Amino acid sequence: MDRFRVGELDAFEVDEVIFQYSRAAKELWKFCNLGGDVEFKASWIGDGDAPTDWWERGTPRRRRS
Repeated sequence: MDRFRVGELDAFEVDEVIFQYSRAAKELWKFCNLGGDVEFKASWIGDGDAPTDWWERGTPRRRRS
C-alpha cells in the first residue's frame, strides 16, 4: 500500500500483489498441512537445498497465447 500511496504502483498492480500474496500464503499452508509427518517436513526443510521461495510459488501462471 505504501508503494501505491507514493505513486510507484497503480491500483491494478496493487491488486496483482495482493493476489500473489494470497496464492503464496495458500502454497505455504498446503505445505504446512500435508499431514502429520513432521519428520518428513523437517528433513525436507533441512536438506541444505535453497529454501523454498513461497512468494515465487505464488506467482500466477501466465496463459499461453
